Amino acid sequence: MREIRSRLPPPFPDRFYERFHIIAHGDKFDVDAFMATSSLRPDYVWRRGPSGTSGIELFLGDGRQTGLIDQEDAAVTYLNTHKEKLKALACFPGVNTFILGLVWICIPEQSVFSVGRVLN
Repeated sequence: MREIRSRLPPPFPDRFYERFHIIAHGDKFDVDAFMATSSLRPDYVWRRGPSGTSGIELFLGDGRQTGLIDQEDAAVTYLNTHKEKLKALACFPGVNTFILGLVWICIPEQSVFSVGRVLN
């Protein structure tokens, strides 16, 4: 995430990698075409440039202030409420990465891990 952040033009959301959010992006994703056909309203949009991708962020909350269990509950509610719109986003031409980012702030003695799944 930091690598992408370093290549995106400002204004990049503060502490982007610590935000509780959904991100969809791809090197051939036309965000303007998507937004013209969807009622989802992204909180942050970037267009292909130095980053090499175009994408959107749907901000779900402050991951530093919301506990992991509450983030899970909010994510399930959001996913259920917007299921069809999110399916359309995931299947939109050019989208090849779809991320649900939950945030857990670790203390130095803890290990950090990430779980992901690629959906085709």
